[in-house]
Amino acid sequence: MTVTNLLQDTPFDTFRPGQEEVISAILSGRDTLAVLPTGSGKTLCYQLPAGIMPGLTIVVSPLVSLMDDQVTQLKMNGFQRVAALHGNKPPAEKKRIWQKLHLLKLLYVSPEMLAVEKIRSQFKKINVPLLVVDEAHCISQWGHEFRPDYQNLGRFRKELGEPVLLALTATASERVRSDIMSSLNLQNPVIEAHSVNRENIFLAIETQHDPQSRQQRLMELVTSAAKPCIIYTGTRRDAEVWSSLYKGASAYYHGGMHAEDRNSIQGQFLYNEIDVLFATSAFGMGINKPDVRSVIHGYMPPSIEQYVQEIGRAGRDGERAIAYAVLAESDFVLPWHFVEMEIPGQKWLQEELLPASETPGKLEELIEGAPFAEHTTSLLRSHLIKAKAKGSERKRIERLMTHFEQRRRERSQQIQKMTDFVHAPSCFRKQVLAYFEEEPFAADKWCCSNCHPVPKLSSALVKLESTVGWQALLKQKLHVGAEQNET
Repeated sequence: MTVTNLLQDTPFDTFRPGQEEVISAILSGRDTLAVLPTGSGKTLCYQLPAGIMPGLTIVVSPLVSLMDDQVTQLKMNGFQRVAALHGNKPPAEKKRIWQKLHLLKLLYVSPEMLAVEKIRSQFKKINVPLLVVDEAHCISQWGHEFRPDYQNLGRFRKELGEPVLLALTATASERVRSDIMSSLNLQNPVIEAHSVNRENIFLAIETQHDPQSRQQRLMELVTSAAKPCIIYTGTRRDAEVWSSLYKGASAYYHGGMHAEDRNSIQGQFLYNEIDVLFATSAFGMGINKPDVRSVIHGYMPPSIEQYVQEIGRAGRDGERAIAYAVLAESDFVLPWHFVEMEIPGQKWLQEELLPASETPGKLEELIEGAPFAEHTTSLLRSHLIKAKAKGSERKRIERLMTHFEQRRRERSQQIQKMTDFVHAPSCFRKQVLAYFEEEPFAADKWCCSNCHPVPKLSSALVKLESTVGWQALLKQKLHVGAEQNET
C-alpha cells in the first residue's frame, strides 16, 4: 500500500505540502521534525500512521482545549479510537480510558500527566510505536519556565523503549530546531521544514496614540472586518470589555473561565453561531476552523513567533484573509510587565530566595507567596522542593539564577525584535521571513500595509443549516461508531 492509498478512509483527497513526506518518514522508522505552517494539517501526519501501526500512539500536547478539540475533530472525521487524558478529566472518565486503553490507537496526554510515576509505569506495559510531541516549540520557548515537564520527554521516550518520535510545530528558527532535537534526543531525524509564509494573509499594522483611540479604532475595524473574526487581547479584562462594547454576535474567551463555558463558546464559534470572538492567547492553538477571514491584534504579542502563530488562525482554507493589528503606544510596555511577572529578578533571588534556602521550612513558604505568575512558582517548586537533584539547594538556586538571567535576556530580545518589526517602514512579510532565516518573498498586492493599501474583504459566513443546536449535532456525530468500538 502506498502512502497516498491511506487517504481512502479519510475525508481528504490529496495531501497538503509536507504531509506525505512526514508520514513516509514515520512509517519507515525515522525520527522526524516537521515545521509546517498553521493550517497545513499537522494532525493527519500522525493520525494515518497511528491507524496502521500496531499499538498505541501517544501525543503529548500542551493545552487541554487543544487536546479536546483535536479528539472532537478526529471523531467527527470517523477516527473513533482516540481519547485525551489530562488533569481536568473526572476520575470516572480517567478510569474508563485506562480500561479501554487496549482499544485505542491514539491517546493525547499532557506533559504533566507523564510526570506521574504511576502513569508512566502503565505506559511501559504497552506497545507504543510512535511518540508525538505537538507544539514542540514549547520545549524551547516554554519548557524551562512555563512547562518544566516538557524537558522530561526525552527520558520518557527512553522508558518506552525509544519509539519513533515525531516533533511538530508551526514556527521554529534554527536555534529552536536545535533545542528540540537536542532535548528529545532525535536520532538522525528527517527534517521537513516549510516556509512560515502564508501568501493568502494580508498583514496590516497601525498604531494609535493612546488606549482610548485604539479601542475606538478597534471597534470600527471589528465592525467592518470580514467574518468570522478573532480579536486577540492582551488581558482577560480587555476580552470581556471589548466584547460588551461590540454590537454584533460576539463572545469572549480566556483561561479564567470555567471549562464548560470555554467549550460552549468554542463550539458556537466553530459552528458560526457567533462570528466575532474576543480572546486572549489561550484560544486558538490547534483549533481547526478553516474559514476565519480576519484576525485582529488589540495588543502587541511578545515575540514574532507568537504573532505568526496567532495570525495563522486566519485563512486555513487557503482563501484570502487579513491579519490586522491596532496598537497603542502603551502596548509596547505590557510585554515587559509580563517578563517581570514571569521571571524572577536577581535582586529577589539573592535577597529573598537564597536566605530562605538556609532556613528549614522557609523556602516552601516563600515560594508559595512569591509575587510571580503561577507557572513561575510551579517552576520554582519543581526545581527547589520536589526535585531530588544532587547538590545543595544553594547550588541549585545559583544555577536557577543563571538560567533566569539568560531567559530574561532572551525574552527581552524577542520583545525588542517585535517592537522593531511593528515600527519598521519596510515590508512586514519580508521582515518575518528574514527573522526565520528564509529567502525574501516577492508578494503581489496581497502583501502588507507597508507595501499596499489595506484591501477590503467580504465575509463568507455560512450558518450551519440544522434544526438542532451545535451541541446536539456534535453529540450525534460523536456517537456514531462509538458503541461498536467499546464492545
